[in-house]
Amino acid sequence: MYENAMDCGIPIDTFWGNSIAENLDLIESFGRNVKRRRREQIFDCFMMANIVNERHPMAEKESLTMPWDYYPELFKQEKEDFKKEKEDSTQENYKAAWRRRVQLFNEQRHKGGEKQ
Repeated sequence: MYENAMDCGIPIDTFWGNSIAENLDLIESFGRNVKRRRREQIFDCFMMANIVNERHPMAEKESLTMPWDYYPELFKQEKEDFKKEKEDSTQENYKAAWRRRVQLFNEQRHKGGEKQ
């Protein structure tokens, strides 16, 4: 555990002055911060690649890759959120299309009733 604490940048006097639980908390916190920064770096790189791709005249817009395509475990939650948003959007579009159909049907029905 001492080597892990040193790798995390925990000063020697802090390590020996803390309890085991406190040191474990500091080590876990360091790991979470490293993971968060790494995720941000990866996501930023994918965003830049997508921006460049959008500007390219020959780019295939539908075949964009996402971070979870390459790092499935690291971006598991983002993938689930993306799928849910896409499903919600699709469902809302479907509902809106049906509302338009019903509105058109009602308009046509009312117009047909006026002629008689």
